[in-house]
Amino acid sequence: GRKGEKLTLRNLALPVRAADVRAADAGAALGPWYVVVRCEAGADVEHRYVLRVETALPDQGNFESEPNDDPAHASPLAEGTTSGYLPVGDGDYFRYQPHGPCQLDVAAVGPARVKVKVDILNSNGSQTLASANAAKPKQSADIQGFACPAEPILIRLSQGKYDGNAGEPYTLTLTSRPASPHPGNRD
Repeated sequence: GRKGEKLTLRNLALPVRAADVRAADAGAALGPWYVVVRCEAGADVEHRYVLRVETALPDQGNFESEPNDDPAHASPLAEGTTSGYLPVGDGDYFRYQPHGPCQLDVAAVGPARVKVKVDILNSNGSQTLASANAAKPKQSADIQGFACPAEPILIRLSQGKYDGNAGEPYTLTLTSRPASPHPGNRD
């Protein structure tokens, strides 16, 4: 987070017990969990911090689940609108599995203080296939008509250096349509 601002981690998905454990414990969060708080630069012995932990069910709609900061932990993505948060230095990965070759439209709108960037990557994240940047905060970064193969792809959201807003969500909207057939040659 920025110096002097609160630091927030939202939508943390805790691993849960499998259904084959005792039925009473199925779906319960594994634990115990520990929170580590550290300063990245210089100690401050004059001020204290406050740590607050809240548990809540997600709001209605699709939300990202942390951790999703690398291709191995990408959140599943379905068509429609998904929301999430981009605090300073965060990047969110989503995995989309198309039903077949299609054309994708991707639109990401960042909150205040975030010039959002959207990238479409191959399934392991090693190659950027398409990219778009918002010119200003709260503007959309759009990729229209991306020729999506029939294999999984990754969609990565990030922000400009020092941009971030842990208090307001972004929106990521994904729509697909069947790939248009190539016109045949006529004699």
